[in-house]
Amino acid sequence: GATKMMSEVAIGDRVQVYSAETGSTEFSDVIAVPHASNDVLATFVEINTASGSVKMTPDHLVAAGSCSAANTMLPLVRSEDVKVGDCVNTVEGQSMVSSINTVDEKGIYTIVTRGEFLVVGNIVASPFAVNHNILHFFYNLHRALPTGSPLVAAFHAVADQITKIAVLPVIRSVFAVSA
Repeated sequence: GATKMMSEVAIGDRVQVYSAETGSTEFSDVIAVPHASNDVLATFVEINTASGSVKMTPDHLVAAGSCSAANTMLPLVRSEDVKVGDCVNTVEGQSMVSSINTVDEKGIYTIVTRGEFLVVGNIVASPFAVNHNILHFFYNLHRALPTGSPLVAAFHAVADQITKIAVLPVIRSVFAVSA
């Protein structure tokens, strides 16, 4: 596969996702891009490990916590709550956070796929900020719609309004995209 910047991903692209049920990665279709291309200036938390790095808004959710020999899915926490020495789930298993930086940059993006979790910079993250379960449930309705259904356009109109009100998540990084 190739890599793309989050700002370049479009509906229909196939990107790498993580299954908490199987503990493995696969490629999944992008079904929604809640944020249009933009130059919004925001503060990002950059999480670095030996396996990869990711930049996300402080409220964005990432699988992180105390390192575990079981190598299972770690709980979702806000990126601003991750500390050096914590572990994050990566495509290779759990990896210890070696450094954390705060940076101000332009561009707020996220994508939603048929899978539940994204792989961004080799790190497992939710596509959402603040509350994964509510937004995941909302997008499960979208996932159930057949591709090309007229209901998809109606769903996007509702999702656009929710995005304006609830300001969905933000990830700004590079991640794997299938060729």
